Amino acid sequence: RHARNCTTRECRVAQALHWFDPNTFYQRLNWLLKKPGGVFAAWCYILPKVNEAVDSILANLYTTSEHFWASEHFWASEYRTLEFPFEPVEGEEHTGPFVFEGTREMDLEAFFTWIRTWSAYQTAHKGGVELLSEEVVKKFEQAWKNSVRYPIFLQIGRRPM
Repeated sequence: RHARNCTTRECRVAQALHWFDPNTFYQRLNWLLKKPGGVFAAWCYILPKVNEAVDSILANLYTTSEHFWASEHFWASEYRTLEFPFEPVEGEEHTGPFVFEGTREMDLEAFFTWIRTWSAYQTAHKGGVELLSEEVVKKFEQAWKNSVRYPIFLQIGRRPM
């Protein structure tokens, strides 16, 4: 399914690596890259930062939703504990994670849409639990600012020669 993001020289996965079985994935990835020195990059992000008030509400919502998350979700851990059997790319001493920050202007409805994409939100919703209750929505409305910052964690490496 994600093979469309791969060629024989490069492959990238965004915000999904923690869902794959590592042994099967890396076996297939090595087959896809084929040539030694092929590059693989995987990145993920964690909860975005908006402002102190929104960040606090979001952290509380995340904690409230914890038991709805699949166990694979926690394996991501900023990709710091990720098995990553690759060599550093030229000019780097390690494969990461390299930490970046992305900024995006986003209105509150788009932010809610993003929350609704969480697997935990979907699981809760199917179980009749609305994580974005009227009370939570009102708290967000009172604290909202449009600029959203995403801490991004990148692992990048090349297939051993």
